[in-house]
Amino acid sequence: MGLYDAMVSSVSGMSGQANALSNIGQNVANVGAVGYKRVGTSFESMVSQPNWSKPAAGGVTMSATTAIAQQGALQTTASPTDLAVNGDGFFVVSDAAGNGYLTRSGSFVPDAQGNLVNSNGYYLMAHGATGPQSGNTLTGLQKVNVGSAAGAVTIANNGTLSYQQSNGAVATPYHIPLATVASPQNLVASSGNVFSLDAASGAPTVAAPGSGGLGTINAGELEQSTVDVATELSNMIVAQYNFQANSQAMKTSADALKTLVNLRIS
Repeated sequence: MGLYDAMVSSVSGMSGQANALSNIGQNVANVGAVGYKRVGTSFESMVSQPNWSKPAAGGVTMSATTAIAQQGALQTTASPTDLAVNGDGFFVVSDAAGNGYLTRSGSFVPDAQGNLVNSNGYYLMAHGATGPQSGNTLTGLQKVNVGSAAGAVTIANNGTLSYQQSNGAVATPYHIPLATVASPQNLVASSGNVFSLDAASGAPTVAAPGSGGLGTINAGELEQSTVDVATELSNMIVAQYNFQANSQAMKTSADALKTLVNLRIS
């Protein structure tokens, strides 16, 4: 590896550490976001080719990894429509256009029409009281609408939603399912703390909580983010020093090249 290759390697090192700092900043910013999964950074060496007849590579490449399946701590709240997944699985939600997503963010409240919407603006989707209660698609579900009965809603661990009507009768209009995929780590993260399906993640399985290895739903609780601020700040310090070390290596290589260029033979 020559001096130029050393400079290229140092640049890749600085780029990787800058991306690591970006991921750390993202984690710290979302420390209070319900159901947020921290983003980690992994580094892989780019093989250096010592054969002078071929160009050297060297340096490092990085990738961001999200611990999607990691369980966050559950915190009790005063709202019966705050929901947390205890175990494996995701809530099925949709945007205003009807596109389906998966999420662990369960801070649902009724909107002006009585539809349960989480803090990121996504509608909670469920099966109706009748009809199929499981499937392999995010379609065929309906928005959960509690009308004016939000304060009287009861949601069981198996996802059954019920409330008492004005005539005293108990209505059970919805069964809130959970969804899972074969490879959660390959879900595609989108803004609003939601995940989209991908060919690598596999087709979804949508079923009742507590069945088929799915977790249960805890009403009146919220899943906290998996970010530990102390760990993130420690990682920030390490990434900062690593960036400085790479920048110093680049400066040293540049100085050596400058000396070589200015070399005079008397």
